[in-house]
Amino acid sequence: MLKGLLVVVICILCGCHVEKRPQTWGQTLPEFGAQALSAIEGEYSNIGEDPKGNKVTFAMWLTMGADPGSDLNAKKEFYRELRDASVVELRLPDEDKITVVAKGDNIHKEWSFFKNLNQYEFKNGVLRIQWPLSGSSVNAVGHASSYIEIQRVGNYLIVHKNSTWVGVMLLVPAGEHQSLWARFALSPPKL
Repeated sequence: MLKGLLVVVICILCGCHVEKRPQTWGQTLPEFGAQALSAIEGEYSNIGEDPKGNKVTFAMWLTMGADPGSDLNAKKEFYRELRDASVVELRLPDEDKITVVAKGDNIHKEWSFFKNLNQYEFKNGVLRIQWPLSGSSVNAVGHASSYIEIQRVGNYLIVHKNSTWVGVMLLVPAGEHQSLWARFALSPPKL
């Protein structure tokens, strides 16, 4: 009886959401070398779509490397600006750094990911930005791991966001896994 109850409680506290990449988004072919990495560089619409056609915000998916500050009002303003940005630019000034720039009317937010800190890697035509998180307190302990995989397909970036966390809160195990997809259009060049 106790084991059955424990299984029910774990199932209630744990979640899983997995989306499949739509076939209509084009064939992703592995590309190699600097040419494939430089194909990812560019400006993209900040508003994209998920497989169901819902709007998603590219800058918000990339915030794990950004520092919004500790002040609550500054954080609110930072995330509002990311949401309202019109384009997101990915810059690759060299092989050791990727810079993200969210831009729009009176908006310019910039942050970077560093290869020497193991924040990203590039393999088989896919840019993978990753960030592990761990923590503990008196009542809880946990570990989370998340990454985003980015690949250019035609005039779009196909983005796969994967996150998992597991932990124990007040002696109750909990966890979640998400696998989400979105695509963001290449912004037309400015004249």
